[in-house]
Amino acid sequence: MPDQLPDWLVKNSALAWAAFSITALLCLGVAAWQAWIEPQEDPAPVAPVQQQHRRLMLQRQRDFWIDGVLNQSLEVVTRLELGLETRSDAVERPWNVVVYDDPDRPRALPPGTSAIDVFDQSGGSLLILGMPGSGKTTLLLETAAELLQRAQSDCEQPMPVVFNLSSWGKSESPLDQWLEDELHRRYTVPRKLARQWLHDEMILPLLDGLDEVRVDRRDGCVRAINDFLGANGPLQIVVCSRVADYDAIGSRLRLNRAVLIRDLTQSQVLTHLAGAGAQLAGLHTAIEHDDQLLSLLSSPLLLNVASLVYRGLSAEELEADGRVADRRSHLIDSYIQHTLRRRPTGRTYDDERVVRWLGELAYQMSQDDQTVFHVEWMQPVWLSSPLLRIMTACFSPLLLGVAMALATGYAIDHANTLGARLFGLGNDVYVAGMSTGWLTGAAIGGLVCVFAFDRAIRPAEIISWSLHSLRQNAGRQLRSALPWGVALSAIVGTIMHVWGLTTTVVFAAFFMVLPITFYVVVGGVSPQLREARISPNEGMRRSLMNAVAVGLPGGTAIGVLAGVAFGARMTLLFGLIDGLTCGISVFVLTALHTGGRAWLHHYTLRAMLALQSRIPLRWVRFLQYASDRILLRRVGGGYMFVHGLFLDHFAALHARAVNGSAPAGPSAR
Repeated sequence: MPDQLPDWLVKNSALAWAAFSITALLCLGVAAWQAWIEPQEDPAPVAPVQQQHRRLMLQRQRDFWIDGVLNQSLEVVTRLELGLETRSDAVERPWNVVVYDDPDRPRALPPGTSAIDVFDQSGGSLLILGMPGSGKTTLLLETAAELLQRAQSDCEQPMPVVFNLSSWGKSESPLDQWLEDELHRRYTVPRKLARQWLHDEMILPLLDGLDEVRVDRRDGCVRAINDFLGANGPLQIVVCSRVADYDAIGSRLRLNRAVLIRDLTQSQVLTHLAGAGAQLAGLHTAIEHDDQLLSLLSSPLLLNVASLVYRGLSAEELEADGRVADRRSHLIDSYIQHTLRRRPTGRTYDDERVVRWLGELAYQMSQDDQTVFHVEWMQPVWLSSPLLRIMTACFSPLLLGVAMALATGYAIDHANTLGARLFGLGNDVYVAGMSTGWLTGAAIGGLVCVFAFDRAIRPAEIISWSLHSLRQNAGRQLRSALPWGVALSAIVGTIMHVWGLTTTVVFAAFFMVLPITFYVVVGGVSPQLREARISPNEGMRRSLMNAVAVGLPGGTAIGVLAGVAFGARMTLLFGLIDGLTCGISVFVLTALHTGGRAWLHHYTLRAMLALQSRIPLRWVRFLQYASDRILLRRVGGGYMFVHGLFLDHFAALHARAVNGSAPAGPSAR
C-alpha cells in the first residue's frame, strides 16, 4: 500500500524492535543503578564564581533597595514635584537621633550625624526605633547604601542584605536557617553558597519590620535573633521597629546600641514650611494655631504629604479640614485623591475602583504578612468562599481533561475504523456501550485532570531534576502510576488483540512501561521558585516557558516511538494518528507538571477575581498605574506600598467596605 512504511524498514522491524528494547532496558538499568547511589555534595564554587555571585548580590541590593526604594521614597518624590533642590550640605536632617547610653537619660547626637556614623559608633550592632513615618526604613537604607559602597570597594567587607522579618513569622525557624532560606529563595543564591556566606560572616543582615511580625510571634522573633547572635559571636546587624510595638514585646535585643528617631520639633516644621514660600503660607499660618495639626506634621512622612496636598490652600480652608475627627486618615485620603488627579494622560481608572482594588491588595498583603507583593504570589485564599476556591482549582483541569478525552477518543476511534476498512480487523469490543478508543480518551483525560489539579499555585520558574528527588518520590510515583499503567495497557491490549497474541503482548507491555517510567522520571523533577524577579509576573512567564521547554522534547520522543511502532505493524497513516495522540498526551502531561498547571491556575484565579470586580483584568498594568501615581513603588519585579501607613490605610478602607469595621493595624500582625 502507498501509505505503508518503506520495505526496508518493514523487513528490519524485528531488528529495530530488538535494538529499541535493549536500549530501553539499558537506560532503565542505569537509571535504577544511579537512583540508589548516594548523591554527592555539590562542590563549592570556585573563587571566580564566588566573586560573580558577590557582584550580583551587591548589584541586586542596590537596584532593589537603593534605586528602587530609597531614591524613590515619598520624601524625594514630593520634593521633586514641588520643584525643590536637595542640598545635603545646606540643611539639617529632619530628625534628631538619640542614643540610649543610660536608659534614664537619652542623649541627643550632634546635628548632622549621618546614618553610617550611627552605625559605626554602635560597632555595627544597632537597633533603630521610631514612630510610624519617622524615617526608620530610610535610615536603614541610607546605612545600606554606605555599606554597599564599602563592600564594593573591599571584598573583605561583609555584604549588606535587606531582609523583612514579616516572613519569619510563617516558619518561626532559627534565624540562620531563615536567612539561608531567604538568600536562596528571595535572592536566588545557591544554598551551599548561602550557607558558606553565613558561616564566614560575609552577610550583614539588615532586618526591617520587626513590628510587622504578628503580635504573638514577636517575642519568639526577638529570641531567635538573640540566639543567632549568641551562637555566632559579635556580628554586624541592624534591626528596625516601631518604638511602641517594640516596647510592648517585653524581651530586649542584645545589641550594642539603640537609637530613637525623634519627632520633628515645631521649629523644624515651621522652617520647612517657610522654605516653601507662598505655596505653603496657608499651612504655615494654620499650624501656629492648631496643635493637632502640628502634632500630626511632626512625622517627616506626613509633613511631606501635607506639603504636597495643602499647597496653595489658605488658612481658612485648612481650618475647615481641622474639623475632621481623624486628621491623619483625612490627610492620606487627600493625598490619594491628589495623586490620582496627576498626569491624566494615558490609561486612567475610576478613582473609586482604584481605591477598592488597592484596598483588596493591601488587605491580602496584610493577611499574608507581605511587604513586597509579586503577582505570581497570588493564591486561591484571595477568594472569600471555599466553594469558589474549589471551582477555581477544578475549572481548568476539568476543561483541559474533557478536551483531551474528546480529542484522544476521536483520534483512536478513527484509527480503529481505518483499521477495519483497510484490513478488516476493526475493534468490535465495547464496555458499557463505549469503544476502547473512547475508553483510552477517558483514561488520558483523567490523567490530565490529575496532573492539572493543585490546591496552591506553585510557579515553576526553575526546573531541576535530581536523583535525591527521584528516590524520595519513587514509591509514591510508582503507586500512582500502576493503576494508570494497568488501565492503559488493558485498553491497548484490547485494541490490538485482533493482530495476534505477540502483537497484543508487545503493545500491552509497552503501554504498561510507558506511564510507569513517565511517572517515576517526573518524580525527580522539582519546580522551584525564583523570587528575585526583574519584571512583574516574570514567574508565570518562566513557568510557561519551562512547561513548553520540558514537555516538547518528551512529547516528541514518545510520539515518534509510538508512531514508528504502530506504523511498522500497520500503516503510515495509522502510525501518524497514534503517534500524534501519544505525543500530544505526553506533552500536555509533562507541561502540566513542570509549570503548566501553575500558569493555568494563576490566570483562572485572576479571571475569577476580575469577574467579581476585585481586581482589574489587566492587573500588572494597573499596578504600574498606581506606581506612576506614587501610591505603590516598584521593587524589582514586585510592588510595595509607598509606606506602611498607606498599606494600613487601604487595608482599613477595605475592611470597612466589606465588614463594616477596620482591621487591627500593624500591632495585630
